[in-house]
Amino acid sequence: MATTSSGPVKRGMRDYVLNLDGTNEQHIDTDGDFFHVQTVSVGGANVFLRFDDGPAITRQQGEGNRVYYSRVSLNASAACQVTVQLGYGYATDSRASVSATITTPITPALHNPAVADVPCPTLVTTQLLAADGNRLGCVVGIASTAANGLRIGDATTGAAAGVLVEPGQTLPIFSQDALYAYNPGAGTITPSITKFMKT
Repeated sequence: MATTSSGPVKRGMRDYVLNLDGTNEQHIDTDGDFFHVQTVSVGGANVFLRFDDGPAITRQQGEGNRVYYSRVSLNASAACQVTVQLGYGYATDSRASVSATITTPITPALHNPAVADVPCPTLVTTQLLAADGNRLGCVVGIASTAANGLRIGDATTGAAAGVLVEPGQTLPIFSQDALYAYNPGAGTITPSITKFMKT
């Protein structure tokens, strides 16, 4: 066993189970350098801990910290049974609980029809796709030989709004809203488009 000038170094932690009434403190005379609130029988209840008669701190189930002490006083925000680990060492709590209901299934597209080319004249915002509740998304591409790119977005797309898609690039968009393009260049640009459809 390792030793220090004051004697053997203590190791290990011990569980203490207390039935707290939500009003009165209970005291544990033990020394240590770490504590961990292992379980609290009432969900969401706060546990109040004081070390060596110092100020109280608040913790919940699964929480702990390093602190040196020779006495621990505990109370809770409600009557409950608490298991607290005290001693020398370190405790971890990797428990997790998730309660969720998924109401929207993730469905792959049934087909991806190509869209007829829509020329986009210079300095004009042009609608590429109408709003469609059956559309899962789309991909817009600009030919690598195009003179310039297009800004892509909603009806507010313009010279200083929208995502700029450069020549040779494609942009996936996951939306059912109408889609627009603004051409900031000097000549007409015609993007290529395909849609991903539910039905």
